[in-house]
Amino acid sequence: MLTEEQFAYLAKKYMDTVFRLALHYTKSRSESDDITQEVLLKLYRTDKPFESEDHVRHWLIRVTVNECKSLFRKPWRRVEDIEDYAATLAMPTQEHTDLFVAVMKL
Repeated sequence: MLTEEQFAYLAKKYMDTVFRLALHYTKSRSESDDITQEVLLKLYRTDKPFESEDHVRHWLIRVTVNECKSLFRKPWRRVEDIEDYAATLAMPTQEHTDLFVAVMKL
């Protein structure tokens, strides 16, 4: 288990790396902030003994990548084609369908 000083040092040193890696995956600053917070919480809570600072860095990178992949599996992150979704809706005319697709593309 890390001491408060060790955690503070590692968090300060690697927070930017974790954020940039998450931003690379998600392309979203807010989601990257959330992932960074989750990864640092996992670091704070871990009781895993780290052999060296490189071991910590590799662990943080792996946990960050896993958190990003987990985010993409969440139901609200699934992306459907608008035309396919519009086909499942009951629209009275083709004009309504076209209007729906146009609005959704905004």
